[in-house]
Amino acid sequence: MGAVSALGDLSSPQAAAALVAALDDLTGNNRELALDALLRDELRAEALLDRATARGWKAAALGANRVAKLRDHPNPALRARARELFQP
Repeated sequence: MGAVSALGDLSSPQAAAALVAALDDLTGNNRELALDALLRDELRAEALLDRATARGWKAAALGANRVAKLRDHPNPALRARARELFQP
């Protein structure tokens, strides 16, 4: 949990990339921490949407609360992407 939490606290493209790259291997609390960290800013949210698109993830892969945050994102481009990807 420590490494994922530490990466989540770093505001850098490299940290976001490391979190996204690790998502498929993370489970439990570490996966939850990583997903939450990837919603903290636009760069990270974009990286998360890129991964979700590439992997064909459904809303259940992120959870309803995270999908709602993405679908209501303040950035219109990210919001549109999320609404297209995670249609109700």
